[in-house]
Amino acid sequence: MPGPDAPAVEKGDVLAVGEGSLFLEERQFQVAGEPSATIVEAVRPLLFHAAVAARIEAQLAILNDDDLAWFARYGLSIQARNVLDDKTK
Repeated sequence: MPGPDAPAVEKGDVLAVGEGSLFLEERQFQVAGEPSATIVEAVRPLLFHAAVAARIEAQLAILNDDDLAWFARYGLSIQARNVLDDKTK
């Protein structure tokens, strides 16, 4: 089942509840509006924890693809799980 169309968000902007600036990690974003109710309701069933689903409307932040790529590249921790073979190490 297809979901709603992704909203267009300019680089450096965020769709979130509130006004002014939103700081994520060390980056600052300008609030350019709120996520639509359609987007919120499309995301809510994907959340398995009831308390998180209840507060998603107030805490959902939608970023530009390039801004989200930065977080995927630099904002996520990396856990290396290398195992050496006892015979060849």
